[in-house]
Amino acid sequence: MNQIPNKIKSKVTDKDWSLDFIFESMPCNHTQGAKEYEKVNCDKCKYDKREAWLENFLENQDPNEKIKDQNGQDITLKNIKVVRGAYDDCIGVINEY
Repeated sequence: MNQIPNKIKSKVTDKDWSLDFIFESMPCNHTQGAKEYEKVNCDKCKYDKREAWLENFLENQDPNEKIKDQNGQDITLKNIKVVRGAYDDCIGVINEY
């Protein structure tokens, strides 16, 4: 994915996706066509999986998601903050209501 989905873009706080992420230029620590067990310790593959998870999360996120607060009132999703690590890798998201 080259950009944040339009349906959720206004609510996402993240690095500009048109820029290069550090992990994208990292080499893999295994040979081409390596088996999955060889990729387990490869940082590049770990970062790629996290980014794929983030893309899937954002693609499936409902921009009008609501939850109930402790008083039983509906509150709507205001912002999704993407938390990134030292190599611009996704380490999580914080949903703010």
